[in-house]
Parts: sequence; structure tokens; C-alpha cells
Amino acid sequence: MDRQIWVNPDQCNFQCILRKNRSCEEPSLYKLLTVTYGTKSALYLATRVLNQLATDERKKFPLTYALDLKDFYVDDALSGADNVSSALKLQQELISLLKAGGMELHKRCANNEMLLENVPTEDQGYQFGDSDKDTVKTLGLRWNPKQDCFNFTITPTKSIPTKRTVLADIAKLFDPLGFLRPVIVKVKVFLQKLWLQELEWDQELPHQEKHLKRVVGVSN
Repeated sequence: MDRQIWVNPDQCNFQCILRKNRSCEEPSLYKLLTVTYGTKSALYLATRVLNQLATDERKKFPLTYALDLKDFYVDDALSGADNVSSALKLQQELISLLKAGGMELHKRCANNEMLLENVPTEDQGYQFGDSDKDTVKTLGLRWNPKQDCFNFTITPTKSIPTKRTVLADIAKLFDPLGFLRPVIVKVKVFLQKLWLQELEWDQELPHQEKHLKRVVGVSN
């Protein structure tokens, strides 16, 4: 996507690279004419261009105007509809809108097979013939399209349990939608209790505090 966005010619001097084809050659200087991965402005520019594209094409693609403004995170889209026919129409509008900006939609996933029937295999991010346990990563979360649910994988630390490791384990839980909030709150309360005991950061936890299963009850 980034390589489809032109940079103002006046700014291209700030995107120069050196390249040589052979080790014995002198390097040549190149100017990058499009948005470059890894630059600080890349995320903003990608979002800004999508918003501008949706605004410019609003009359032709009214459904995707709202989608582009609220359902895109950089180059990932996560949206839906109340029924399959509406979802198909939204999908087709989004494809047409992106083509108007010289972009293509890839790695498409859906929780209904009908939405992927006419999608080339190479453009599918998930196929319904896959295992029931297979997931795709979207916006930092793991989504199982067949079961239409989000999965969280937690790997407990194998080191000696300390106040530091408890805090580190809490920080590993990426939960932007708040699904795990009832559990995370209990763990944070547990961490507060450790503070009240005035334990050092790397001091081994007392025996009665080692088993978080006694503190946090997770049910399916």
C-alpha cells in the first residue's frame, strides 16, 4: 500500500538511499518517490490517504466512506454487516474504492463462506477447509473466522515468580477490546497486594502467592 502513495517531490530529498549492484562498484544515490516503510510519517500518511480517497469518492461509494473513517487501522480493515447481502455489497464497494486509488485488497477473511466464493485463493487470508483451530491475525488479535471468536494465547513465565515477572505477564496481554478485563483486573489487584507486602522487584514471591490460579479464575 505504501508504495502506491506518492511523496511530494520537494520532500523526496529526505528519502535517499545508497545502492550498488557489485561490491567493487561505487554506490549510486537513489531518491524514493513513494512512502517508505519504517519512516515516522508512514502510518499517518497511509491513514490520511485512505481517508482522503474515501472523501473524494464518497458519492460513488457511500458505504465505504464510513468504513474508511472508522474501520481501518493503517492498512487493516475490520468491518461487518447485518446480513450477507449487505456484506457482499460493502466488500465490492471497498474493492472498487481501493482500485480507484491504485490499491488492491488482499488477505481477505470472513466468517461466512459466501463472502469468499469469488475471491481468488491467493487473495484469501483464510480458507474454510482449514482446521477449526486455525486463526488469522487482525489488529494485533487472533481471530478464528470459522468459529467467529477471538483467541488469546498466554505463555506463563518459567522463571522464578517475582513482582517483576507478574508485571511483565500483565503487560503481555494485548486486549484493546477489553475481553479479558475481568481477568486482568484480578491480576492487578494481586499485584497491589504484592506492593503492600513491600517485596523487592526480584524477590521470590512467598509460597502462598505463587499460584495465580488461586487468584484468577478463568472459565470458558
